Amino acid sequence: MTAGFQVFAQDGSNVAQIDSVAGLGNIQLRQKITQTMSFSGFLVYNIAGGSTYSSQGNQTTFSFTAVNPLVVFECPTGYAAPMTWTPGSNNSWTLLVVGDSSVPVTIYVFDQVSAISAPSSFGLQVFDASGALIADVVKPFARVAGFAQGNPKYAYGSTGFTSDSGTWSEPQGSSAFAVSQRVGFACVQPAFGTGGTSGGASNAGVVFSLFNTSGGTITTHIHMFGDTSNFNNYVGYKEAVSWSYMAVDISFL
Repeated sequence: MTAGFQVFAQDGSNVAQIDSVAGLGNIQLRQKITQTMSFSGFLVYNIAGGSTYSSQGNQTTFSFTAVNPLVVFECPTGYAAPMTWTPGSNNSWTLLVVGDSSVPVTIYVFDQVSAISAPSSFGLQVFDASGALIADVVKPFARVAGFAQGNPKYAYGSTGFTSDSGTWSEPQGSSAFAVSQRVGFACVQPAFGTGGTSGGASNAGVVFSLFNTSGGTITTHIHMFGDTSNFNNYVGYKEAVSWSYMAVDISFL
């Protein structure tokens, strides 16, 4: 470490260090946004040849600005998950979040600290050897609390096409994380499967994993949007319905 900040205990052990060895600033909170989902249609996929399929369900679209966003989600009164991310000009983003009911969803947008406007006028700031800001301790850091992964029917990591009409229950279990108050989920790899075309081009059945946050616990559900007639009649790739997420401590935010 050529530049940064270190704290040592009485025995000389290094108990805290802030630096930027990789050349990137630390990821810190840039913005917090809360919106309520409402029922509407949304695009889910295009098929080669030009066919477009949409589904229906509760959703909300967030808009924000960030250079390298890490977005953490909180949904304590229902289940939600990110579906589509769309980058725009000047580091703008739109993010479609879908869920099982018309409830509030909060996103916490973390970004590299040098990209966050209005640096703090007090507190500790850390710079790299070139003088670039790499940490501002007044702004909350993204603190990873753990990870979870699963698959509703097949072992996580299973691959290959299946036509066994795989069945599963909607509840997919919970994971508890060691946080002071609340945990959120980020870096979501959602389960995503189709239920055939019985719902037509405007109400296609889509199998999707959703998540609920309650204190330090995250609970996973497998939900079906649009036409639900084939919820327990899955034909597709086993890996498509695997899900995973990173848990992030959002206590006191």
